[in-house]
Amino acid sequence: MNFVGARWWKFDFHTHTPASFDYGKSDSELKTSKSPRDWLLDYIAKGIECVAITDHNTGDWVDGLKDAAESLRAENHSIYVFPGVEITASSNIHVLAIFDPSATSADINAVVGASKFRGTKGDSDSVAEESAENIIKEIQSAGGVAIPAHIDMKAGLCQQPSSHTVKQVCTHANAVEIVFPDREVVATPLSRYKNLNLELPSVIGSDAHHPNDIGRAFTWVKMSSPSIDGLKLALVDGSSSLIRSDSEVSDPNRASNTLLRSVTIESAKYAGRSSPLVIEFNPWLNSIIGGRGSGKSSVLEFIRLGMD
Repeated sequence: MNFVGARWWKFDFHTHTPASFDYGKSDSELKTSKSPRDWLLDYIAKGIECVAITDHNTGDWVDGLKDAAESLRAENHSIYVFPGVEITASSNIHVLAIFDPSATSADINAVVGASKFRGTKGDSDSVAEESAENIIKEIQSAGGVAIPAHIDMKAGLCQQPSSHTVKQVCTHANAVEIVFPDREVVATPLSRYKNLNLELPSVIGSDAHHPNDIGRAFTWVKMSSPSIDGLKLALVDGSSSLIRSDSEVSDPNRASNTLLRSVTIESAKYAGRSSPLVIEFNPWLNSIIGGRGSGKSSVLEFIRLGMD
């Protein structure tokens, strides 16, 4: 459904391509047979429209996926790539970095380099020299969004026994990725984060390392268009612009079957316009703002007349 204004986009915040060593799991042929186009088609098949590319410590697949996404959009597929990376910080804390669709592989690899990662690209076990806190600052200074990954799981922030460390990292983060919001894992107790009452927005991604994992978890994000500014605004808005897939099973874009899509006003004697005035509407909230005499009531009158 295309219309003016913001809508909900089905967003996977955490994905992996063959650039990650552990992609394909036991199916080793996937690493050599999967093309960028085929990789994106797997997400399209699950209705995912926005994909954050978050390979382990590398952005090498970003440019190829961006080209493939552009070709697929030309074929009327709704798919947008958000370049990114999953950086393994010191103390084995994983941090997701997500950037605007205009970012390139070189931009992503520059952030990995600024994190003082000197290991092998694609290897999650290689650790950067910088702390998670400093890596988050590097991501944000480069214009990106920083999200501690799967904080309640292995290689997540809640493995840290010090609540001070957890608070230090989260104070600077844009959001946190929580896999099981209602479950306490012994090795990584989520209470270490929850007890701080920081109220960061919570998102979730599939963390897919295999096509079979795609669609198992995602987040609905409310944006007017897929961009880093739209994503940042949604994260600031929090629950009013973010819906986790584990809390809503239906499509939040659903609307009434009877919609007023637009009104065209032409040949009006006192409108003072040389061309028709076309006003497009959103299925949900619409606001008409203007000073006295600017035509607010007239628009409502034209709607009344048009709807008989």
